Amino acid sequence: MLEKGHMVSGRYEIVRKIGSGGMADVYKVIDRRLNREVAIKVLKNEFRRDPKFVKRFIEEAQSVGGLLHDNIVAVYDVNEDDGLYYIVMEFVDGITIKDYIKSKGKLSIKEATSIAIQVCLGLREAHNLGIVHRDIKSQNIIISKKGKAKIADFGIARMASSSTISTASAMASVHYASPEQLRGGYCDEKGDIYSLGITLYEMVTGRLPYDSGQETEIISKHMMGNILPPSVYAGDVPRSLEDIITKCCQSAKNKRYDNIDELLQDLKRSLSEPEGDFVKIDNNVPSQKTVIVSGNNIKEAKELAKKNSQRKSKAVKRVARTESLVDIGGNRGNKKNIIKIIAAVVVAIVAISLISITFSLLRGGSKEGAKVTVPNLIGKTVDEAREIVSGLGLGLEKVGERESKETKGIIVEQETPADTSVDINSIIKYYTSKGADDVIIPSIKGKTGVEVEKALIKEGLKVKIIREYSEYDDNGDAIYGIGDAMRIEPATGEKIKVGEEVTLYVSRGLDRGEDYTYETPDVVGKTEDEGITDLSKFKNVEVQYEKSDTVPAGQVISQYPAAGEEVSPEQTAKITVSGAKKVVSEPVAVTKSTGWKCTQTLNAPDDYNGGKLRMDLVQEINGVPKSTTVLDGESIKFPYKLNINGAQGVEKGKLYLFEEVNGDTVDLGNYDLEFKKVA
Repeated sequence: MLEKGHMVSGRYEIVRKIGSGGMADVYKVIDRRLNREVAIKVLKNEFRRDPKFVKRFIEEAQSVGGLLHDNIVAVYDVNEDDGLYYIVMEFVDGITIKDYIKSKGKLSIKEATSIAIQVCLGLREAHNLGIVHRDIKSQNIIISKKGKAKIADFGIARMASSSTISTASAMASVHYASPEQLRGGYCDEKGDIYSLGITLYEMVTGRLPYDSGQETEIISKHMMGNILPPSVYAGDVPRSLEDIITKCCQSAKNKRYDNIDELLQDLKRSLSEPEGDFVKIDNNVPSQKTVIVSGNNIKEAKELAKKNSQRKSKAVKRVARTESLVDIGGNRGNKKNIIKIIAAVVVAIVAISLISITFSLLRGGSKEGAKVTVPNLIGKTVDEAREIVSGLGLGLEKVGERESKETKGIIVEQETPADTSVDINSIIKYYTSKGADDVIIPSIKGKTGVEVEKALIKEGLKVKIIREYSEYDDNGDAIYGIGDAMRIEPATGEKIKVGEEVTLYVSRGLDRGEDYTYETPDVVGKTEDEGITDLSKFKNVEVQYEKSDTVPAGQVISQYPAAGEEVSPEQTAKITVSGAKKVVSEPVAVTKSTGWKCTQTLNAPDDYNGGKLRMDLVQEINGVPKSTTVLDGESIKFPYKLNINGAQGVEKGKLYLFEEVNGDTVDLGNYDLEFKKVA
């Protein structure tokens, strides 16, 4: 390992190690000659000893150096320093797709499709120059902080195919490699298409299609090509994208896309026609020759076959008898070929068995004839529904979408009603919301900011208030009076979805300079709306609530700054209003369905200032922490009794509290919660 500060070729100063692969380590360095950050990929010791390997490494790096594309990590140079062989390349400040998936669980459909499109653009440039990547995988795609997808590891990947695929260091590639590459055959552009299909599957589901057992099992699954549809794991995958992934991942090359341009065209179309039936998968095309794998893998496959059920053992015996019959017929000269055929059949049997077992486990794996009660999935997200049914031995299948005011993606209808008794392993079909209707931004002419804000909230929109000084008219007066609505984004007449945010600009009157002091108006006794409007000369206006036995609800009890006080308006004014209009006594996360609930009472945190709170519930589900916001942007009174639902069967959780203070979010600590099952 190269230490920080080490100079390579007297030019590249090591900053830190940023990655390691099967054959090379990657370092962030400073190019002292050009005074810029770059990366160098240094060939590992075990490969430096092979002159042929080094020669190919240098030649391929030089050929890839001609690839100049926004979606490919640029290669600047290849060099050697006292036996240290390295490639100088662009430094991309970002994260690999693999790590990005780990941080998010899985990517949204639009994000995954966008990344796949960018990768296609980079591959098209390479393919047009006759260069095949041969190692497309989530570890070799980097997302920059600006959202640009870049393909890395050109050159080395070409050598990391048949010659090193079975080594421990290159094992990760087995999960993504095409069948023809795994058997050491000729690999062309269609191999990259296959690997991109596997990567796209991983992006939308958060998992690899073949990701269990030994290397031999994974290879067998690639050869058989019986990939489970991504919608089995992610119900939001639309039909068109599922078809695209399926076509990319065909085990037979001639059933995949002919070239990257065809794939690119379908990916772009899927964004506008997500449920379209336009992807052509020709099942009438004959598959290519039977797959033959390596001798070591054959041996392992036979050992795995012995461990299968009696039915699989009988099948192996029938194959053995076939070998004996052929020998008796005198065709002993072809015995090696026969053994290969037998091995291929054994591998096929193992693969079919594994796929069958996997699918059985996914569907519940319980006793036949058992019955379960269908849960209520309406109002749940697809992920929530999947968690609920996973422990019941039920499956999910999205049928389509329905018009609804619910947020897009929320389940609004299920074909099998809740509380119905069904066989275990049954599939529950459901419909999700298409999303709320469009809202047309109303006219704000002649209205105060408070009036417009109320109207927008009533339409189901979120409102962000920005107070700005007004422009002058020809007479030097403010075009908009203090507290008037000036403009809105999106503009009047434009359409926006329910739940989205608009920005409303409210007038502060004339800008009279930095040294100007403002006589604070008296708003005590006025309504909340009047108080906010009259104090809009100030940069911000905060509202707090307090119960009062003497002041009618909705009226201002007190104010800061005090009435008549001359102060700079470049500060926040505050009013206290009688009543608890915006104080919630029950959290917004109360749900109608039964399940696991927490009804603990919380005492006030030591540092709580009475401001707006956010509460995040964190529970560990199947070993993975999951966070859910149960309250956001509300003020509450302590002691505060919870009434929130938790994950099915999870008894513990932590509730984290955050307060908004002067525009900053302050961590108030956390509470340990206990959940109990309720009928």
